[in-house]
Amino acid sequence: MFPRIWIACFAAVLGATAALADPVADCNQSGKWELRIKACSQLIAQAGKRNRQDREELALTYRRRGSAYLATGKPVEAMADFSQAIRFKPRYALAYYERGQAAMALANRDQAMADYDAAIRHKPRYWAAHVARGYLHLVRNEFDGAIADFNRAIAIEPNNAIAFNNRGFAWRRKGDLAKAIADYDRAVKLDPRYAIALANRGHAYEAQGKVNEARADFNLALSFDPTLSYAAAGLRRVGVNPVVTAESDHIVKAGRVLVEINCSPCHAIGANDASPNEKAPAFHAIQKRYPILTLRDPVSRGIAYPHRDMPKFNFSGEQIDTIIAYINSLPPGK
Repeated sequence: MFPRIWIACFAAVLGATAALADPVADCNQSGKWELRIKACSQLIAQAGKRNRQDREELALTYRRRGSAYLATGKPVEAMADFSQAIRFKPRYALAYYERGQAAMALANRDQAMADYDAAIRHKPRYWAAHVARGYLHLVRNEFDGAIADFNRAIAIEPNNAIAFNNRGFAWRRKGDLAKAIADYDRAVKLDPRYAIALANRGHAYEAQGKVNEARADFNLALSFDPTLSYAAAGLRRVGVNPVVTAESDHIVKAGRVLVEINCSPCHAIGANDASPNEKAPAFHAIQKRYPILTLRDPVSRGIAYPHRDMPKFNFSGEQIDTIIAYINSLPPGK
C-alpha cells in the first residue's frame, strides 16, 4: 500500500561511494539513498535562508533527505527532516504525509494521525494520504473511519486497486462479507495478478463456507506469490494436495533460518516467546501492529520497530520475502 508493509534489521544499506558530481541532481533524483542523503546534506550546509525562494528550496531539500532516511530505516532522522521541511514550508502536504509515515514506523499513531489530517487539510484531494489514514484507522480497529477514507480515495482515484482491497479488508473486519468480496472483486479486476487481494477474497469466501471459491483464490494467489504463507495455510484448511503448498512451505523454512541466525539474539521469533532485548519487538506481535495482509510493504522498507541497538543487514529482496513469509506464518494474535 503505502503508504504504510518495516523491521529495522531488514534495512538494506545501499552504499554510495561515488563523488558528488552534481549534488542538486543527486539530491533530487538519486535512487541510491545514501548518495541522496550525502548530496542533500551538502546542499543544506550551503543553503541560504534570505528569502521565500531560499526557504522553499530548503524545505524541498529537507524533505528529499527525509525520504531517503525513511527508505533506509532511519525514521527518527526522517521525522527531524520532515519537521524542518514543514518549518520552512508550513503548508507542505507531502512533508506532513511522509512525517506521518515515519511516525507510523515509530509506533506514534497519534502523531501519524495528526500529520495525515494536516496533509489532507492542505491538499484535500490527496488520495494517498486518505489511503494512509484509512490504513491507520484499520490498525486502530476503527473500521468506519477506514471505510470513509477509502471511499474518499476511491472517489478521487477510481482505479486504485489498493484502496479497494483495503476497503474490502475493513468490510470483512466489520463482518460484511458481501461488501468485502465486492471490493476484492474490483481490486482483482483492476489488477488480475494482485495476489494479496486474491488471498483476501479467499479468506472471505472461506468464511462464507464457499470452499471451492476459496480454494481457487488461495491457489491463484499462491501461484502469483508463493511467499503468501497465509494463502498456503488457507489451502490446507480447505483441503489441498500438500504438493501445492510445498514451495511456500520451503520459503517459510528459509525465512525461519534467516531470522534464527540474524534476528533471534534480539527478537522473539517464535509464536509466543519474549524478546531477549526488550527494545526489540516480538515477531508474533507484528501482526497486531500491521494488518497481516498489508505487512509486506512496511517490512520490506526496513523501518518497522527500530531500536537503537539494531545492527544493519543487507538482505536481498528474495531474502526479505522469505522473512515476511515466515512472520506471516506465525499464528495471529498470540
